[in-house]
Amino acid sequence: MNLYENYRKLYDLSLQQKDLIENNDFDQLLNLLARKQEIMEEIDKVDLKEYLQSQREPERALGLLKELVEKLTGIEEENSRLLREKQKKLGDEVEVFNIKQRGSKGYQAANNYEAKFIDKKT
Repeated sequence: MNLYENYRKLYDLSLQQKDLIENNDFDQLLNLLARKQEIMEEIDKVDLKEYLQSQREPERALGLLKELVEKLTGIEEENSRLLREKQKKLGDEVEVFNIKQRGSKGYQAANNYEAKFIDKKT
């Protein structure tokens, strides 16, 4: 498989990643990230200079790679932004949950005190 095909696979997976993030499908997202990591490791094994020299039209091949990498970078930035938003939203929800829990514990403590008071009178 050539370098362009690996970057194309990475780009396609990044598009899928965006959908998974938007749909809160984090289990599938973890699987997808593992596949992306494998592809990135394959990309790292390829020497760009050797790859370009093996192409019939090296300048055209380089231009196509640059274009694809720019698209990939844009999608990755969008995915990072979406994940930060999800993280912030989740953090806000956890904070609200904790506030409700503290309030609930306050009422439970008041009920325990009243129960002890009633028990002592009887």
